[in-house]
Amino acid sequence: MTNVLLSTDIGSDVDDALALLVMLNQGMALEAIYTVNGKVDYRSYIAKHVVDLAGKDIAVARGEAQPLDPDVPQYSYFEDCYIPDRFIDNEATEIAIDLCYVPVERAGIIPN
Repeated sequence: MTNVLLSTDIGSDVDDALALLVMLNQGMALEAIYTVNGKVDYRSYIAKHVVDLAGKDIAVARGEAQPLDPDVPQYSYFEDCYIPDRFIDNEATEIAIDLCYVPVERAGIIPN
């Protein structure tokens, strides 16, 4: 069986989440996942949540926010709306104007 490293922009629409679920539930040799494109922290939280829901122990890492081709625009669409509450830093949020999330390292996500 071929080992797989998944590069994903999970979060902007449902296609990547569905593909990840199929990989996790069909016994594919998924070794690791890294997120790319724009809001990579948010995308990493989503990928980590899907992996955890499937009960798998697969590394999730934050990849590059910028595309390799500088002429390709980033695409984001409400990724922050799909992040589970367990990634919210309630203590920091109480003293901040905006919602604060735990650092990716505390969420079990590889930062680079």
